Amino acid sequence: MLSYPIAANSFGPHIKSMESYSDLFAQSSLLWGLGLCLIIAALFYLRVYLSYRTIKQEAPTDFAYKRREKMIASTVSEDAYIRAYTRYHAPRASLHVAGVMSAIAILTLPALGLFYAVTFALWEMNGKDKVFAPGLIVHSLLMYFLIIFFWAAIAFLAARHYHGNAPISLEDELKKGNF
Repeated sequence: MLSYPIAANSFGPHIKSMESYSDLFAQSSLLWGLGLCLIIAALFYLRVYLSYRTIKQEAPTDFAYKRREKMIASTVSEDAYIRAYTRYHAPRASLHVAGVMSAIAILTLPALGLFYAVTFALWEMNGKDKVFAPGLIVHSLLMYFLIIFFWAAIAFLAARHYHGNAPISLEDELKKGNF
């Protein structure tokens, strides 16, 4: 490594070099990435919370307007309308993104442990071939693609749930709501 006397002294007396800081990021980049996933999830959960508050405030006004203009049946109660309105206008996309990011952050390390245990057991059962030894490139690539597949499976299940439970219309929600 090249050393530059001017740069080494420019960090101040308490910091000898930036190497100690770069090691922090290099050794735990997965943890930093999972932490970033949790931060993104928290931001989406905040968005969901604020959206639900706004929707709860808008629903009575919308009910009063539609009742006054005779746009809804007189048999629909205000409480039933507010529940249907909230379900129809709910921030479902943000909630599902937050859920996926949370699931990825929480389940990645246990999944990596499980994948490692399974691949290690398979490696031992197949005679401990040096090419497939844990820590070498083939094993590392296998772990890399397994975790990407795992993340894609989480996203697939969330997308399937999102589209399978999507409300069709506000009127449909009022009809099937059993309010």
